[in-house]
Amino acid sequence: MILVTGASGYIGSHFFTKLIENNNKCLGFDNFSRSNPDIIKKIKKLTGKKVNFLEGNLNNEKFLEKIFNNNKIKSVIHFAGFKSISESINNPLEYYNCNVVNTIKLLEKMEKHGVKNIIFSSSATVYNPKSKSPLNEDQHVYYPDNPYSQSKYIIEKILKELSRSRNFNVGILRYFNPIGCHSSGIIGENLVHEAGNLIPSIIKVINKSSPTLEIYGNDYLTKDGTGVRDYLHIDDLVEGHIKALAYIKKNRGYHLWNLGSGKGYSVLEIIHAFEKELNYHLPYIFMKRRKGDIDQYWADIGKAKDELNWDSNFKLEQIVKNVLNYTNIYLDKNL
Repeated sequence: MILVTGASGYIGSHFFTKLIENNNKCLGFDNFSRSNPDIIKKIKKLTGKKVNFLEGNLNNEKFLEKIFNNNKIKSVIHFAGFKSISESINNPLEYYNCNVVNTIKLLEKMEKHGVKNIIFSSSATVYNPKSKSPLNEDQHVYYPDNPYSQSKYIIEKILKELSRSRNFNVGILRYFNPIGCHSSGIIGENLVHEAGNLIPSIIKVINKSSPTLEIYGNDYLTKDGTGVRDYLHIDDLVEGHIKALAYIKKNRGYHLWNLGSGKGYSVLEIIHAFEKELNYHLPYIFMKRRKGDIDQYWADIGKAKDELNWDSNFKLEQIVKNVLNYTNIYLDKNL
Protein backbone atom coordinates (compact mmCIF):
# COMPACT_ATOMS: atom_id res chain seq x y z
CA MET A 1 0.00 0.00 0.00
CA ILE A 2 1.13 3.54 -0.76
CA LEU A 3 0.70 6.16 1.97
CA VAL A 4 0.11 9.73 0.72
CA THR A 5 0.58 12.57 3.19
CA GLY A 6 -1.07 15.90 2.37
CA ALA A 7 -3.49 14.01 0.13
CA SER A 8 -6.08 16.79 -0.05
CA GLY A 9 -3.62 19.52 -1.03
CA TYR A 10 -3.12 20.82 -4.55
CA ILE A 11 -0.40 18.40 -5.65
CA GLY A 12 -1.32 15.62 -3.24
CA SER A 13 -4.93 15.45 -4.40
CA HIS A 14 -3.95 15.10 -8.05
CA PHE A 15 -1.44 12.37 -7.26
CA PHE A 16 -3.89 10.59 -4.94
CA THR A 17 -6.51 10.69 -7.69
CA LYS A 18 -4.09 9.17 -10.20
CA LEU A 19 -3.26 6.31 -7.83
CA ILE A 20 -6.95 5.54 -7.37
CA GLU A 21 -7.61 5.77 -11.11
CA ASN A 22 -4.76 3.31 -11.68
CA ASN A 23 -6.22 0.90 -9.10
CA ASN A 24 -3.27 1.23 -6.73
CA LYS A 25 -3.84 0.31 -3.11
CA CYS A 26 -3.36 3.61 -1.33
CA LEU A 27 -4.24 5.51 1.82
CA GLY A 28 -4.26 9.29 2.04
CA PHE A 29 -4.42 11.60 5.00
CA ASP A 30 -4.47 15.33 5.68
CA ASN A 31 -5.50 17.71 8.45
CA PHE A 32 -7.21 20.18 6.05
CA SER A 33 -5.22 23.12 7.46
CA ARG A 34 -4.56 24.36 3.91
CA SER A 35 -7.25 22.52 1.97
CA ASN A 36 -10.98 21.87 1.84
CA PRO A 37 -12.57 18.59 3.03
CA ASP A 38 -14.79 18.70 -0.06
CA ILE A 39 -11.79 17.65 -2.14
CA ILE A 40 -12.22 14.06 -0.95
CA LYS A 41 -15.84 14.04 -2.13
CA LYS A 42 -14.66 15.39 -5.47
CA ILE A 43 -12.03 12.67 -5.80
CA LYS A 44 -14.67 10.04 -5.10
CA LYS A 45 -16.95 11.60 -7.73
CA LEU A 46 -14.10 11.87 -10.22
CA THR A 47 -12.86 8.30 -9.87
CA GLY A 48 -16.15 6.56 -9.10
CA LYS A 49 -14.22 4.44 -6.61
CA LYS A 50 -13.79 4.11 -2.87
CA VAL A 51 -11.40 6.67 -1.43
CA ASN A 52 -9.32 5.37 1.46
CA PHE A 53 -8.71 8.57 3.43
CA LEU A 54 -8.23 9.60 7.06
CA GLU A 55 -8.20 13.03 8.66
CA GLY A 56 -5.26 13.51 10.98
CA ASN A 57 -1.96 15.20 11.82
CA LEU A 58 1.62 14.09 11.37
CA ASN A 59 2.35 15.35 14.87
CA ASN A 60 -0.19 12.91 16.36
CA GLU A 61 1.88 9.88 17.34
CA LYS A 62 -1.11 7.67 18.10
CA PHE A 63 -2.65 8.51 14.74
CA LEU A 64 0.54 7.64 12.87
CA GLU A 65 1.08 4.47 14.85
CA LYS A 66 -2.45 3.34 14.05
CA ILE A 67 -1.91 3.92 10.33
CA PHE A 68 1.25 1.83 10.23
CA ASN A 69 -0.17 -0.88 12.50
CA ASN A 70 -3.40 -1.30 10.54
CA ASN A 71 -2.07 -1.06 6.99
CA LYS A 72 0.67 -2.81 5.06
CA ILE A 73 2.45 0.37 4.02
CA LYS A 74 5.25 -0.26 1.52
CA SER A 75 5.97 3.27 0.26
CA VAL A 76 5.32 6.85 1.35
CA ILE A 77 4.77 9.88 -0.86
CA HIS A 78 5.32 12.90 1.37
CA PHE A 79 3.51 16.07 0.27
CA ALA A 80 2.39 17.43 3.66
CA GLY A 81 3.86 20.77 4.69
CA PHE A 82 3.64 24.54 4.42
CA LYS A 83 4.99 26.15 1.25
CA SER A 84 5.10 29.95 1.27
CA ILE A 85 8.46 31.74 1.36
CA SER A 86 7.00 35.05 2.57
CA GLU A 87 4.84 33.36 5.20
CA SER A 88 7.80 31.34 6.45
CA ILE A 89 9.84 34.50 7.00
CA ASN A 90 7.09 35.84 9.25
CA ASN A 91 6.48 32.50 10.99
CA PRO A 92 9.77 30.58 11.07
CA LEU A 93 9.05 28.35 14.05
CA GLU A 94 5.71 27.29 12.59
CA TYR A 95 7.46 26.26 9.38
CA TYR A 96 10.27 24.33 11.03
CA ASN A 97 7.79 22.55 13.26
CA CYS A 98 5.37 21.67 10.46
CA ASN A 99 7.89 20.77 7.79
CA VAL A 100 10.94 19.41 9.62
CA VAL A 101 9.74 18.15 13.00
CA ASN A 102 6.65 16.46 11.58
CA THR A 103 8.70 14.83 8.82
CA ILE A 104 11.06 13.39 11.43
CA LYS A 105 8.05 11.89 13.24
CA LEU A 106 6.90 10.31 10.00
CA LEU A 107 10.37 8.91 9.30
CA GLU A 108 10.58 7.46 12.81
CA LYS A 109 7.37 5.53 12.21
CA MET A 110 8.59 4.37 8.83
CA GLU A 111 11.81 3.06 10.34
CA LYS A 112 9.98 1.36 13.20
CA HIS A 113 7.69 -0.47 10.79
CA GLY A 114 10.31 -1.30 8.18
CA VAL A 115 9.00 1.03 5.46
CA LYS A 116 11.99 2.07 3.37
CA ASN A 117 10.63 3.74 0.21
CA ILE A 118 9.87 7.45 0.22
CA ILE A 119 9.34 10.15 -2.40
CA PHE A 120 9.75 13.65 -1.00
CA SER A 121 8.40 16.84 -2.55
CA SER A 122 11.25 19.32 -2.31
CA SER A 123 11.68 22.67 -4.03
CA ALA A 124 13.85 24.41 -6.60
CA THR A 125 14.23 27.23 -4.07
CA VAL A 126 17.05 25.25 -2.42
CA TYR A 127 19.33 26.21 -5.32
CA ASN A 128 21.69 29.13 -5.01
CA PRO A 129 19.80 32.14 -6.46
CA LYS A 130 23.05 33.35 -8.01
CA SER A 131 23.37 30.17 -10.08
CA LYS A 132 22.74 30.53 -13.79
CA SER A 133 19.69 28.83 -15.28
CA PRO A 134 18.90 26.23 -16.41
CA LEU A 135 19.56 24.72 -12.98
CA ASN A 136 20.71 21.13 -12.81
CA GLU A 137 20.95 18.72 -9.89
CA ASP A 138 24.75 18.96 -9.73
CA GLN A 139 24.78 22.73 -9.20
CA HIS A 140 25.73 24.12 -5.84
CA VAL A 141 22.96 24.05 -3.26
CA TYR A 142 23.50 26.67 -0.61
CA TYR A 143 21.89 26.99 2.81
CA PRO A 144 18.82 29.04 1.80
CA ASP A 145 17.95 32.39 3.35
CA ASN A 146 14.31 31.68 4.23
CA PRO A 147 12.73 29.10 6.56
CA TYR A 148 10.60 27.44 3.88
CA SER A 149 13.55 26.62 1.61
CA GLN A 150 15.72 25.79 4.61
CA SER A 151 13.14 23.27 5.79
CA LYS A 152 13.19 21.53 2.40
CA TYR A 153 16.99 21.45 2.35
CA ILE A 154 17.17 20.08 5.90
CA ILE A 155 14.77 17.26 5.03
CA GLU A 156 16.79 16.43 1.93
CA LYS A 157 19.89 16.08 4.13
CA ILE A 158 18.05 13.91 6.66
CA LEU A 159 16.81 11.61 3.92
CA LYS A 160 20.28 11.36 2.41
CA GLU A 161 21.65 10.22 5.76
CA LEU A 162 18.85 7.68 6.16
CA SER A 163 19.65 6.26 2.74
CA ARG A 164 23.21 5.71 3.93
CA SER A 165 22.68 4.50 7.48
CA ARG A 166 19.20 2.91 7.38
CA ASN A 167 18.98 1.71 3.78
CA PHE A 168 16.09 3.99 2.89
CA ASN A 169 15.29 4.24 -0.82
CA VAL A 170 14.77 7.94 -1.44
CA GLY A 171 13.52 9.96 -4.36
CA ILE A 172 13.86 13.74 -4.00
CA LEU A 173 11.80 15.76 -6.47
CA ARG A 174 12.73 19.41 -6.70
CA TYR A 175 9.64 21.13 -8.07
CA PHE A 176 9.70 24.33 -9.98
CA ASN A 177 6.23 25.96 -10.29
CA PRO A 178 3.24 23.59 -10.50
CA ILE A 179 0.30 24.99 -12.43
CA GLY A 180 -2.96 23.79 -14.00
CA CYS A 181 -5.59 21.30 -12.89
CA HIS A 182 -7.22 17.96 -13.58
CA SER A 183 -8.59 17.67 -17.11
CA SER A 184 -12.09 17.08 -15.70
CA GLY A 185 -12.14 20.54 -14.13
CA ILE A 186 -13.31 18.97 -10.87
CA ILE A 187 -10.14 19.45 -8.84
CA GLY A 188 -7.42 22.08 -9.09
CA GLU A 189 -5.44 24.67 -7.19
CA ASN A 190 -7.03 26.04 -4.03
CA LEU A 191 -8.10 29.58 -4.89
CA VAL A 192 -8.43 30.62 -1.24
CA HIS A 193 -5.33 29.40 0.57
CA GLU A 194 -3.08 29.90 -2.47
CA ALA A 195 -4.09 33.52 -2.91
CA GLY A 196 -0.46 34.65 -2.91
CA ASN A 197 0.31 32.49 -5.93
CA LEU A 198 0.11 33.93 -9.43
CA ILE A 199 -2.66 31.79 -10.95
CA PRO A 200 -5.16 32.11 -8.07
CA SER A 201 -4.47 35.85 -8.07
CA ILE A 202 -5.21 36.06 -11.81
CA ILE A 203 -8.45 34.11 -11.37
CA LYS A 204 -9.59 36.44 -8.59
CA VAL A 205 -9.23 39.40 -10.93
CA ILE A 206 -11.02 37.63 -13.76
CA ASN A 207 -13.88 36.71 -11.42
CA LYS A 208 -14.07 40.30 -10.16
CA SER A 209 -13.39 39.19 -6.57
CA SER A 210 -10.23 41.34 -6.70
CA PRO A 211 -10.16 44.64 -8.59
CA THR A 212 -6.50 44.55 -9.56
CA LEU A 213 -3.74 42.00 -9.91
CA GLU A 214 -0.71 42.83 -7.78
CA ILE A 215 2.64 42.04 -9.38
CA TYR A 216 5.47 41.93 -6.88
CA GLY A 217 8.38 43.67 -8.53
CA ASN A 218 9.14 45.15 -11.95
CA ASP A 219 12.86 45.70 -11.42
CA TYR A 220 14.09 42.14 -11.81
CA LEU A 221 17.01 41.49 -14.15
CA THR A 222 14.74 39.95 -16.79
CA LYS A 223 13.53 40.89 -20.27
CA ASP A 224 10.40 42.70 -19.01
CA GLY A 225 11.36 43.40 -15.38
CA THR A 226 9.07 40.78 -13.85
CA GLY A 227 10.20 37.53 -12.27
CA VAL A 228 10.79 34.54 -14.55
CA ARG A 229 9.76 31.08 -13.38
CA ASP A 230 9.48 27.57 -14.75
CA TYR A 231 5.81 26.54 -14.86
CA LEU A 232 4.99 22.83 -14.94
CA HIS A 233 1.55 21.32 -15.49
CA ILE A 234 0.23 19.31 -12.56
CA ASP A 235 -0.37 16.22 -14.74
CA ASP A 236 3.28 16.21 -15.79
CA LEU A 237 4.30 16.61 -12.15
CA VAL A 238 2.12 13.68 -11.08
CA GLU A 239 3.61 11.49 -13.79
CA GLY A 240 7.05 12.37 -12.45
CA HIS A 241 6.07 10.98 -9.05
CA ILE A 242 4.72 7.77 -10.54
CA LYS A 243 7.95 7.17 -12.42
CA ALA A 244 10.17 8.21 -9.51
CA LEU A 245 8.48 5.70 -7.20
CA ALA A 246 8.93 2.91 -9.73
CA TYR A 247 12.58 3.93 -10.13
CA ILE A 248 13.56 3.83 -6.44
CA LYS A 249 11.98 0.40 -6.04
CA LYS A 250 14.37 -0.94 -8.68
CA ASN A 251 17.36 1.33 -7.98
CA ARG A 252 18.01 1.53 -4.28
CA GLY A 253 19.64 4.44 -2.47
CA TYR A 254 19.31 8.20 -2.76
CA HIS A 255 18.12 9.84 -5.98
CA LEU A 256 17.40 13.43 -6.94
CA TRP A 257 15.56 14.94 -9.91
CA ASN A 258 14.35 18.33 -11.10
CA LEU A 259 10.75 18.45 -12.29
CA GLY A 260 10.03 21.48 -14.43
CA SER A 261 9.16 22.39 -17.99
CA GLY A 262 12.72 23.37 -18.86
CA LYS A 263 11.49 26.84 -19.92
CA GLY A 264 11.17 30.20 -18.20
CA TYR A 265 8.13 32.49 -18.42
CA SER A 266 7.84 35.93 -16.86
CA VAL A 267 4.86 37.04 -14.80
CA LEU A 268 3.77 39.35 -17.61
CA GLU A 269 4.03 36.55 -20.17
CA ILE A 270 1.67 34.42 -18.06
CA ILE A 271 -0.75 37.33 -17.69
CA HIS A 272 -0.67 38.04 -21.44
CA ALA A 273 -1.36 34.35 -22.18
CA PHE A 274 -4.57 34.59 -20.14
CA GLU A 275 -5.49 37.88 -21.82
CA LYS A 276 -5.02 36.36 -25.26
CA GLU A 277 -7.22 33.38 -24.47
CA LEU A 278 -9.94 35.56 -22.94
CA ASN A 279 -9.58 38.53 -25.28
CA TYR A 280 -9.79 40.59 -22.12
CA HIS A 281 -7.36 42.99 -20.40
CA LEU A 282 -6.38 42.13 -16.84
CA PRO A 283 -5.76 45.27 -14.74
CA TYR A 284 -2.56 45.06 -12.72
CA ILE A 285 -0.30 47.22 -10.59
CA PHE A 286 3.30 46.78 -9.55
CA MET A 287 4.17 46.33 -5.89
CA LYS A 288 7.51 46.12 -4.09
CA ARG A 289 9.45 42.91 -4.47
CA ARG A 290 8.76 40.33 -1.78
CA LYS A 291 11.64 39.32 0.44
CA GLY A 292 13.14 36.04 -0.71
CA ASP A 293 12.04 36.27 -4.36
CA ILE A 294 14.78 35.97 -6.96
CA ASP A 295 15.05 37.24 -10.53
CA GLN A 296 14.71 34.09 -12.57
CA TYR A 297 15.16 30.37 -12.60
CA TRP A 298 14.16 27.39 -14.69
CA ALA A 299 15.06 23.74 -14.78
CA ASP A 300 17.46 21.49 -16.57
CA ILE A 301 15.32 18.34 -16.76
CA GLY A 302 17.84 16.19 -18.59
CA LYS A 303 18.40 13.86 -15.63
CA ALA A 304 14.68 13.12 -15.26
CA LYS A 305 14.44 12.51 -19.00
CA ASP A 306 17.36 10.08 -18.97
CA GLU A 307 16.67 8.17 -15.77
CA LEU A 308 12.89 8.33 -15.46
CA ASN A 309 11.98 8.49 -19.15
CA TRP A 310 9.91 11.51 -18.15
CA ASP A 311 9.26 14.80 -19.90
CA SER A 312 7.07 17.90 -19.68
CA ASN A 313 4.31 17.69 -22.28
CA PHE A 314 1.93 20.62 -21.66
CA LYS A 315 2.44 23.93 -23.46
CA LEU A 316 1.54 27.28 -21.88
CA GLU A 317 -1.54 27.74 -24.09
CA GLN A 318 -2.86 24.32 -23.03
CA ILE A 319 -2.29 25.14 -19.39
CA VAL A 320 -4.23 28.41 -19.66
CA LYS A 321 -7.19 26.64 -21.28
CA ASN A 322 -7.01 23.98 -18.60
CA VAL A 323 -7.10 26.51 -15.75
CA LEU A 324 -9.99 28.40 -17.28
CA ASN A 325 -11.93 25.18 -17.70
CA TYR A 326 -11.45 24.46 -13.99
CA THR A 327 -12.72 27.87 -12.94
CA ASN A 328 -15.57 27.93 -15.48
CA ILE A 329 -14.44 31.32 -16.72
CA TYR A 330 -15.88 30.68 -20.16
CA LEU A 331 -19.36 30.68 -18.62
CA ASP A 332 -18.96 34.20 -17.26
CA LYS A 333 -20.93 36.36 -19.70
CA ASN A 334 -19.76 39.57 -18.06
CA LEU A 335 -16.33 39.45 -19.71
